[in-house]
Amino acid sequence: MVQLMQLRHGHAHAELRTTVTLEALSAGTRLGLITDGDAETLRDAWVLATNLRGALALRGNARDTDVLPGDVRELGVLAEILGMRVTGAELDERYSRAARLARAVTERLFFGWDESRR
Repeated sequence: MVQLMQLRHGHAHAELRTTVTLEALSAGTRLGLITDGDAETLRDAWVLATNLRGALALRGNARDTDVLPGDVRELGVLAEILGMRVTGAELDERYSRAARLARAVTERLFFGWDESRR
């Protein structure tokens, strides 16, 4: 998502040429390439996904830290690791919602897709 903005506009804006995702996102906002609301949506999804990846790694029994477990009990353990006071099902819904919103922003901004036309 942010990498697409960097690829599209990095040649013209040196501040986008960073490997720190949230710095690039903030730079894109300052440059007017992305609205505050869209940046917040992407930031929230990135932070949640990154925290979940870290919790999966800490848990130590996941082969792939990029895939959430399907078991809501295991998701509940991840929520506890993250200090979130939610159930596994609530964490799953929170992640799904954040991912849906981030995908919609990405599709609209970087691919020109309009959800209302589908």
